[in-house]
Amino acid sequence: MKRRIVIGVLAMIAIALAGLGWLWASAAGARSKTLRLHGVVEIQEVRLASKQGGRIKEIRVGEGQWVDKDQELMVFEAPELAARLEQLKAQRDSIEVELDKANKGSRLEEINVAAAAAKAAEEKLKRVTQGWRPEEVQQAMTDYLAAEADARLAKEELDRAEALFRKRMISPSEHDQYKATYERMQNRSSTLDTRWKMMKYSKGWELEVNEAKALEGQAAANLKLLQVGLVEERRMLKAKMDQKLAEIDEVNAQLREATVRAPSRAIIDILPVRKGDVLTPNQTVARILKVDDLWVKIFVPETEIGKVRLDQAVEVTVDSYPDRRFKGKIYYIASQSEFTPRNVQSIEERRHQVFAVKVRVDDPAAEGVLKSGMAATVYVPLT
Repeated sequence: MKRRIVIGVLAMIAIALAGLGWLWASAAGARSKTLRLHGVVEIQEVRLASKQGGRIKEIRVGEGQWVDKDQELMVFEAPELAARLEQLKAQRDSIEVELDKANKGSRLEEINVAAAAAKAAEEKLKRVTQGWRPEEVQQAMTDYLAAEADARLAKEELDRAEALFRKRMISPSEHDQYKATYERMQNRSSTLDTRWKMMKYSKGWELEVNEAKALEGQAAANLKLLQVGLVEERRMLKAKMDQKLAEIDEVNAQLREATVRAPSRAIIDILPVRKGDVLTPNQTVARILKVDDLWVKIFVPETEIGKVRLDQAVEVTVDSYPDRRFKGKIYYIASQSEFTPRNVQSIEERRHQVFAVKVRVDDPAAEGVLKSGMAATVYVPLT
């Protein structure tokens, strides 16, 4: 009976030892698949300042307060800049009126009138240079032939009237009327004959051509003068407008500097100024900690550096929250080794060389939990 009991106890001990061996082997296997490294939490500090400076008008945050991107932290007094901005805007409006006048005002109407005059002078020059049109010569000939026929008819009537006058069959006044009609018709025929021949054998008159050339040149010169003057005026006004717009942009930039804003989501660490303080340009007004620029700096022994790589996903824990693990990613591996720093508790001997590695903690759950200077442990899975 006692023998059976001893055998049973021995069997149970053997099973327990086997189980412990399996658990130890499993734990050792798990340890061999994860690299555990120690480090310190670091956070990016940003010192805010204003390029403008001046007297602080209002402070809208306090130390330890969380702020969002572009949130206003404090405002400086800037009455001179505001007045300067209004003055520049008034000058810009005045230049804009002058520029609009140059584009649509009396100058443009003057140019249109000058252009019309130049066109008329050009057409007149073409007209006197080319001479009479064939239709005009034909009409002049027709007018002459008709006048000549009228003159012959008047001569025949005058001859009959003289015969009657010699016989005293008509009065002297009637005779004079026939004579005057003939002379009038004769003169008209001679005039039209001269005009027809002039149009037939001549293309124009030299004096009229010269006069038309002079008028055409004068009109063209006047038009060019107005056009060049308007172009130069527009160019000058455009340059003035560009200058005023640049000055307005400059003052607006200075006014934006009168308000200090958060560059990203952060926590106000130090706020060393108060309302009413007069600060010089570029003087620090606040120190903030950027929560989106937080990392853990660890040191990897030289014998283990080949097991880590950039963009490798890791997990991070801190002593304050040992049961919580935050997601992170390796984003920096030093290219030069160094000796183990004294403030890092490494499982390796201090004389061993290590490489600095930075782990970006991008887990939203870490916001407000991880603080600068905390001791942290990074778990790097090995594959």
